Amino acid sequence: MLALLVGLLLVFGILWPLFEAFFDPEMIREASWAVVVFAFACAVAFYFGGMISSYHAPARHRLHGTLVAPVTFLISPVINLIAGKGPFPEVETYIAAALIIAFFVVALAAAFAGARRGEALYNHNTNYLRRREAAKAKRLRTARPHEE
Repeated sequence: MLALLVGLLLVFGILWPLFEAFFDPEMIREASWAVVVFAFACAVAFYFGGMISSYHAPARHRLHGTLVAPVTFLISPVINLIAGKGPFPEVETYIAAALIIAFFVVALAAAFAGARRGEALYNHNTNYLRRREAAKAKRLRTARPHEE
C-alpha cells in the first residue's frame, strides 16, 4: 500500500504537470484516462518496491522482489475473508474484475522488472566491494616489507 501511495504521489505530484502539458485537459479527466494514469502509478510503485525488496533480500533476490506484487494483492482479500465478506466485495461486473486482473498483471510485471534491476544493482555493488577490498589487501601486502 505504501508503494502504491508513493507511486500515486509521484504521478499526481511530480508528473501531473507533464501530463497536462502534453495531453488535452479534457481528455485527462475521462475515466479511461484515469485507469491509464493509475496503471502507470501502479507500475512505478511496484517497480521501485520490487527493486528495493530484491536489493535487501538475503537470498533469491529476484523471487523476493517479484513477490511484492502477489503479497500486496493478497492482503485485501484475506482481510475481507477474515471479516466474513467475500474476497472481492463490491466487484460485481466483468469490467471491475478485468480491471483488478489488469492491475495485478501490471504490478507483477513491474515488480519483476524492478526485482531484476535490484538484483543487478546488488551484484554490481557486491563485486565492486570485493574488488575494492582485494585492491586494499594487495596494497597492504606490497607496502609492508616481507619479514623472513
